[in-house]
Amino acid sequence: MESKKLRVLWVARGNGNGAFKAVVKNQFDSLGELKGIAFFSLVLEGNGVALYLKNFSRIRTTVKRNEIDIIHAHYSFTAFICALTFSAPVVVSLMGSDVIANKWRRRIIVLFSRLLWKKVIVKTEQMKIMIGLEEAEVLPNGVDMTFYTPLDSKMTKEKLGWLPQKFHIVFPSDSSRKEKNFQLLNHAVSIVNQPLLEVHEMKGLDKSQVREYYAAADVVVMTSLREGSPNAIKEALSMDKCVISTNVGDVKDLIDGVEGAWVVSFDSTELAARISSVIALKDPKSNGRKAMERLSSPRVASRLEAIYLSSFD
Repeated sequence: MESKKLRVLWVARGNGNGAFKAVVKNQFDSLGELKGIAFFSLVLEGNGVALYLKNFSRIRTTVKRNEIDIIHAHYSFTAFICALTFSAPVVVSLMGSDVIANKWRRRIIVLFSRLLWKKVIVKTEQMKIMIGLEEAEVLPNGVDMTFYTPLDSKMTKEKLGWLPQKFHIVFPSDSSRKEKNFQLLNHAVSIVNQPLLEVHEMKGLDKSQVREYYAAADVVVMTSLREGSPNAIKEALSMDKCVISTNVGDVKDLIDGVEGAWVVSFDSTELAARISSVIALKDPKSNGRKAMERLSSPRVASRLEAIYLSSFD
């Protein structure tokens, strides 16, 4: 007789269109091959405290109706309300913003982790140290290496209408987001002062367009002030692209031993010099795909499955 599957409910805030935000959705989509677990999802839409209060009963009802064994809550506020329903054991994924938040939230996180949460997952060792939870599991998001695979750069440039004689920098975010620190790249580009250099920001792109931008890039430059375990770096490396990044989150660990990937300080002159060195390369690329194999979606999904099983008594 076939054993009963473990039933796991993912709960997270939505993107305004009834779906999880990309960072959560990508991980959720990678879990379909775990045969021993049945997954359910609950998207919370709205803003502010009212969002969580109005979904209190909805969470309890969903757990009861679907005979859920474990709730996997994403972000601290979602995890607070899930735990207070006392409807199922709660596994929590904390993101960088949770840990960087003010001290009072970190203290509440520690309190909940001691009293009400079954397991806590963080993205980096740095997050684990910052929040002071020795028992936290460090598990970065995986990368879909079947999707983010090397593509022909010349053909993709042509498809996007990017001039082949130019050097193309991809900034993997919306330049208007202050924490992404676009002004650092902008200043560095002015120092380089190359008329054939062009910067493309990833703003309002769907997943297929994101892949095309990576494929067409000569280098991907991330200048963030803070990150957890940035998917952009993993995705770009999975496509063997050159990467330059500020030393945030776990970037230094991600690029350890990778040729064609560099960490720089928040100094625009240093960044300009690094960009110039990549421009001088005949065929800019990295060997990042090999390094990303340890973070492939199936491997991360397998580790997550082990966390679920150890959380279910």
